[in-house]
Amino acid sequence: MTKCKCKCKCLLHSLDVETEKKTVSVMKGNSLTLKTGATEIQKDNEVLWTFGPQDIVIAQIHKQAGNSSYADDERFRDKLQLDHQTGDLTISNIRIAISGDYQMKITGSRTSKLKRFKVIVREDTQKITEGEPVHLQTGLTELQEDDQILWTFEDALIAKLNRESSENSVYNVNDERFRGRLGLDEQTGDLTITNTKSTDSGVYELQIKSSDEVSYKKFNVLVCFE
Repeated sequence: MTKCKCKCKCLLHSLDVETEKKTVSVMKGNSLTLKTGATEIQKDNEVLWTFGPQDIVIAQIHKQAGNSSYADDERFRDKLQLDHQTGDLTISNIRIAISGDYQMKITGSRTSKLKRFKVIVREDTQKITEGEPVHLQTGLTELQEDDQILWTFEDALIAKLNRESSENSVYNVNDERFRGRLGLDEQTGDLTITNTKSTDSGVYELQIKSSDEVSYKKFNVLVCFE
């Protein structure tokens, strides 16, 4: 009987996943570069950038084919630029419509890499005199039926508007410091704070949720004495 000896060589495919989503804040109108973390894309690599809860493909690089492509999406038109060496994605003229969750995936024959980003649009600091009202605008002219608006102050929920369920709520936090001073515009989701106090100074964050996307916006408010 003849014995045959076979040698098998197995190649393992590794997946590098960054579990923590990186939060990036950028001033409205400015540019932002989301980095892959790679110094150079390998020849067999494909880089894929997606946006939103539905992971809409907005940009990709096929290194082996030597080409790249961008989504035909009005929100991103003329705003995206890929670095063909690293796969980094630069977004110009940032607006709230393109704030939200981004995901990057590099795939190759041996390794894959996954990174996630949360992009928040930041407004200029609003300086007001104590006692005057402050208006924080969503930038929307009218909410859609499935839109949900969440306003937070220093990570505490202070106001919520759910168009679908007709829920309109304001919350009293930190010893009721906003009691009777918050107003929500049911058409746009804008937040108004009346009779402002120095304790109202700080960072306000807006989250706009719909069935297919989530947008973020930050406001810095500084209440000054006369």
